[in-house]
Amino acid sequence: GGMNVARAIVEYLDAKNIVTRNLASELLMKLGSTSIPAILPYLEHPSQDTRKFAVDILGLIGNEEPTQHLLPLLVDTDENVVVSTVEALGNMKSARSLPFLFEAYDRDDYTRPAVAEALGKIGDPSASGFLMDRLRQSLLKVAADPVTPFAIIEALGTLGGDGVLAVLESI
Repeated sequence: GGMNVARAIVEYLDAKNIVTRNLASELLMKLGSTSIPAILPYLEHPSQDTRKFAVDILGLIGNEEPTQHLLPLLVDTDENVVVSTVEALGNMKSARSLPFLFEAYDRDDYTRPAVAEALGKIGDPSASGFLMDRLRQSLLKVAADPVTPFAIIEALGTLGGDGVLAVLESI
């Protein structure tokens, strides 16, 4: 397989038959980074399901190369596309996406657990301060959102950093 194979397979990401779509997805993931250029146009597809599928594949490939192409999808009209984009950036360990993930966390409540998890996966110590601040805020609203504090705590456990242990012990 190579670029020509990826270009031939990628058109099936929009197939009506889910088996065909899943097979195309698996083949593109096996091709790895070679398939990235063929997938990129599908990030702008009119169907939110196809956009989400393309994002998921790029995230599973795990190469940071398409970061710039994914960032606009953090403000997609479809919440599932946004959350998949957050997860993909985490899987890609894209440190370049940190400021955009911080913005997504503050902008959309529904992204918060996914953003916290992604920040933990990325593993950049500079996210610790952001997460500690948001942990304090989320504990004030734990009755309305019990999931986010746990996602933040898990990410902080991965990231570590100055003051993390003291903050966690004070909870």
